[in-house]
Amino acid sequence: MKRKKVIQNKKADSISFLGGNTLNIIIAALCLVILISVGVSAYTLFKTKTNIKSAEDNLNAFISEFKLFMENTEELKREFLVLGPKKWQIMFYEIPGYTPEACKNYNYCVCICKDKDETTCDESNKGICKDLTYKWIGNKKKYKIDEIPYAINLEKDTE
Repeated sequence: MKRKKVIQNKKADSISFLGGNTLNIIIAALCLVILISVGVSAYTLFKTKTNIKSAEDNLNAFISEFKLFMENTEELKREFLVLGPKKWQIMFYEIPGYTPEACKNYNYCVCICKDKDETTCDESNKGICKDLTYKWIGNKKKYKIDEIPYAINLEKDTE
């Protein structure tokens, strides 16, 4: 009879041991999923803020160079380099006409936006718009930044 009790106890121990490990494995897997999702969220937030900062810095540099070009009567041609963010759009607007809400107070406006759709410039973290001061003299109103640096060549009318 002693033998039977020992065997029953071993079976009971092995069942509770299996259940305990299974629970530990499930908890560990849930922790890994949570940890990975927090990491992905943090990376996405960092990447978005980095792109907006890059867009703003590049837009400020572009506007400064464009103003100098327009004010310099001797300079007739210039190549402007836009340094990012890659795969975003740089767009130019005039009033009257369709403009993003961020351009409503300007006569001439330039935006760098994440998507092809101009309305994304009004959404936070998807674009930035600034006053251009001078009328855009380029042959296009929209440029896709396919590669970094992206060159825009301008030429003033000699008339």
